[in-house]
Amino acid sequence: MVIDALGEPSGSLSGGSTEILYYPLGEVELKDGKVESSTMVTQQEFDERVAEREKVKAQRLEQQAVTRQKRTEAGKAELERVLANESFAKKPAGARLVFWRDFNRKYPGVNVSEHLNTARSEVNAASEKQARLEARLQRLQDELKKPPSGTSSRQARKYRRGRSASKQAEREAALRKEIFGDD
Repeated sequence: MVIDALGEPSGSLSGGSTEILYYPLGEVELKDGKVESSTMVTQQEFDERVAEREKVKAQRLEQQAVTRQKRTEAGKAELERVLANESFAKKPAGARLVFWRDFNRKYPGVNVSEHLNTARSEVNAASEKQARLEARLQRLQDELKKPPSGTSSRQARKYRRGRSASKQAEREAALRKEIFGDD
């Protein structure tokens, strides 16, 4: 009878002797095939609810746009402040890279990709330089483990046994200073 009057439901749920029929205008609960309760509304009430939902959705979207705009403006002001700060430019590339990543997450409406890429390039270059210097230091340390050329066999044995450790440490310190300098 309900289906004859209202048509096919858009969905239904059955459990035991109870069945709920879902319609765009509400739902009907049947118990043992008879109407137990209904939340059906008129077409006008339904249209008013839909209009109210759309209005709330539009207000929410508008508020999100306002919030996004405020955040973008705050981000632009922060960007200007940071770029004007001379001490920021002197920070290590790694610290600046972390800052720009965080800034990018906090202010997605402000394009800082150029700053991010620059910092990333500087970090990569510094890492490559560090790797080259460490490889050079390792080669030189390996050389230091060998006794100097022209060393007698007795002196070479002493050198290998570590009796000349202080001289080796001095040579290593001098090499570190030569390689790394003020870096």
